[in-house]
Amino acid sequence: MRAFRILCVAFLVTLSVCGCGRRGRVIPKDTMADIYAEMFVADQWLADHPYARRTADTTFFYNPIFKKYGYTFRDYDKSLKYYIHRPDKFAKVMNRVDEILEGETKRLEEIKEEQTRVREINSRIRGYVRKDFPDSLELILLK
Repeated sequence: MRAFRILCVAFLVTLSVCGCGRRGRVIPKDTMADIYAEMFVADQWLADHPYARRTADTTFFYNPIFKKYGYTFRDYDKSLKYYIHRPDKFAKVMNRVDEILEGETKRLEEIKEEQTRVREINSRIRGYVRKDFPDSLELILLK
């Protein structure tokens, strides 16, 4: 929820700084949801790295995300205005963002659990490796 508030403030600042969105195209809702999800992650990274906040200009901070999907800030600006004036569509975009972020969180938790299992297996295997057998496998396992 905190990230959502930060993102909303960043959007408002961005819109006030660059009121130049007359041209551009409206980004489809599914792509807009993907962009928003990445923006939330980027905002969280920025929140976790306070030293970078001072140098990050919000008008340029998201440009790599826009570029990844083939859009510009103007496209995003026009899309934001479009979706804000259509609350039902904006709600669908935000619901999709929530699904994307929940799915990513679940995926990362599964990776973390797998890493824990691998560490446990490695620690058990180390107990069975003979110390008088200097094999390359032993060197790998003992690292």
